[in-house]
Amino acid sequence: MGLNCLSTIDRVARAHGRDHHFPLAMYDTDRSDLTQRMAVSLPRIDSWPQWERVAELALGDHGRALTGIDFCGIEEGHPPRVKADFFREVGTTLEQELDWVCKQTGGGEELRQHLIETAWKSRSEHLTGRVVS
Repeated sequence: MGLNCLSTIDRVARAHGRDHHFPLAMYDTDRSDLTQRMAVSLPRIDSWPQWERVAELALGDHGRALTGIDFCGIEEGHPPRVKADFFREVGTTLEQELDWVCKQTGGGEELRQHLIETAWKSRSEHLTGRVVS
């Protein structure tokens, strides 16, 4: 489950008379067998204005509840390489992301290889227009 934008986080916080860290605190709890995590959407066109707020939340007391970033808006015409500068500036690499996913899921090297093979297959299908089985 995720709150899809910072304005939603702000509305939830205001509704409870709290600051914008409150929604993360709701997700970061040990009071349930259910582990809730949040992904925040950033505008695809210009992510920087909202990035500072997302970084503040991620580095805050309940940052472990924020486990993903999504880019909202129309994907057509905005391939992932367009965001390469953003990811470079933020300080993450594909290797770090793969390491994190494998660590969080316990998937190890087997999962890592599967993710890489799936990515190459998808890229090949996209570039050639052929479905690889």
